[in-house]
Amino acid sequence: IKFCQQKEIKFIYLGYWIEGVNAMSYKARFKPHQIFHDNAWNLVTR
Repeated sequence: IKFCQQKEIKFIYLGYWIEGVNAMSYKARFKPHQIFHDNAWNLVTR
């Protein structure tokens, strides 16, 4: 993330996230992020 900040890269792809999989739960803590739900991308800010 620091590398992207230094290079002024606005977005980073952390890979997919599966709700309920503990090994992936850290990804949901990065804000803001988007999730694909109900056939649309939704912004998550909280």
